[in-house]
Amino acid sequence: PGEQEYKSYGSEDTDADPADEDVDENPYHRVHLEGHEHAVRALAARGRTLISGSYDSTVRVWDIIDGTCKFILTGHTQKVYSVVLDTQRNQCASGSMDSTVRIWSLQTGECTHILSGHTSLVELLGLSPTHLVSAAADSTLRIWDPDTGEVRHMLAAHTGAITCFQHDHFKVLSGSDGTLKMWNINDGTVVRDMLTNIVGVWQVVFEGRWCVAASNRPEATVLDVWDFGGDSQDEDWVGEPANGIYDEGDTDEEEEDEMME
Repeated sequence: PGEQEYKSYGSEDTDADPADEDVDENPYHRVHLEGHEHAVRALAARGRTLISGSYDSTVRVWDIIDGTCKFILTGHTQKVYSVVLDTQRNQCASGSMDSTVRIWSLQTGECTHILSGHTSLVELLGLSPTHLVSAAADSTLRIWDPDTGEVRHMLAAHTGAITCFQHDHFKVLSGSDGTLKMWNINDGTVVRDMLTNIVGVWQVVFEGRWCVAASNRPEATVLDVWDFGGDSQDEDWVGEPANGIYDEGDTDEEEEDEMME
């Protein structure tokens, strides 16, 4: 409060040429992270660590406080489309057009695992405390062990490139080819189709008992909302905890089955 607003090029009341703009005049600009040789497609960050994936086939690890590049992670042979940051294991993962997922140590900058199996572009990655999930243009999702890099399940029921997904300790929700599917993450089976016979599913997000999906119908774009808790008003209903980490006593198989139903 009380500080002067900084209006850069593109503000409604300025006609400045962007070529003449000096970022040093912006009191809120801190650092300029420069080094990639092509478009930056993917970002993941927590604390002072930033991971960037680029069409130059590299992944970079940055310190956003001092602006230094800590590691240049090389190994992918084609464009990098997705990255996730795993602070729990001090590692990150990247997905590429070369059909692989790579796991990298943030301590040494070395590639610790190459996850092979997809046959096309790995455009999406998701991470939870217990699962690493990848989604590709080959119509499949794969669930990996983030500690060992071993594949646990391949989710194959879609017929087109995966456009969106989210997962937690129990389930994966994925959108593609006009359907939104729910999978059991522990055995890789389809639980049910949430949406069918629509033009396309563009995004799905959920937290706790609430889920929202954005999809196209012939006449409009629609937001569908589900309450996974149902109408029971059960105060003891178990969903994704706020920190994403489950205690051993938080759930049992019966509670998991009830949630999936």
